[in-house]
Amino acid sequence: MAVSGCASINVPNYVKDEHPYKRSFYAPFEKVRAAADGALAEYGWTVIRESDPALFEVDRASEGGAQPQTLMFTEIRQTNFFIGSKYTRLNAFLRLLPDGAIEVEIRYLGISSILFKKSYQYRNDRAVNRIMAAIEQKIK
Repeated sequence: MAVSGCASINVPNYVKDEHPYKRSFYAPFEKVRAAADGALAEYGWTVIRESDPALFEVDRASEGGAQPQTLMFTEIRQTNFFIGSKYTRLNAFLRLLPDGAIEVEIRYLGISSILFKKSYQYRNDRAVNRIMAAIEQKIK
């Protein structure tokens, strides 16, 4: 929860599947997990906790079965403007695919609050593409 002027903003931990960015990597799960954590940190996103995706997405949990998977939550980043604020958060969902690749899915949520109006944004191609490229570099 964040407060801006008279309007309060609730930024959820879990970012819904509005516009996910996906990329597959052929490396061991733990190596991809460490690379994702490092890439997020490199661009200023601190992972505050990890969870089992089955707690949030029942359909995907049944697809994966006992395969390794994790859902990473980043802390909220706040940017203040003259008449408002923007709050952003990322989720990184990692899971083993049937072909042995590890799929990394990054979800972005930006909430802009200007006076008493809120707008939601689920895309940030530039930021997510940089993170994905950093993951790829860290795996090599």
